[in-house]
Amino acid sequence: HLTTITLGGEDGLDGAPSLFARCDMPKLQELTLLYCSIAWSHRVFQHPLKRLVLSGRLLETIDGLLPVLKGMPILEYLELDIMYHERIKQATASSRSSDCAALPRLAHLKLLSEGQVCSYVLKKLILP
Repeated sequence: HLTTITLGGEDGLDGAPSLFARCDMPKLQELTLLYCSIAWSHRVFQHPLKRLVLSGRLLETIDGLLPVLKGMPILEYLELDIMYHERIKQATASSRSSDCAALPRLAHLKLLSEGQVCSYVLKKLILP
């Protein structure tokens, strides 16, 4: 069973979701997506990961990340390098301040995004 997946490429992997179509990955613990466009609702984000790394542009607004993180209470490592664009601006303007994700086991947080993205993410996390 797969425990770690790393996917990426300079040109992006818009077809990446199809790579997961025939595999449930019940033991997946680490996911790194570099320039891959995958919807937040995709089942690859429904695993209780210990390590999540996302880099590049988003397929959907950043506020979709919150439900994903809420489903990962054992997450220990989170790294985000998300490019700023209109979808992030829309999410940061319309989000509810009371909606947050608790990550009680998080030991490593790496935010390499622009200031507005980092600020948004930090406001939405309850850290240990």
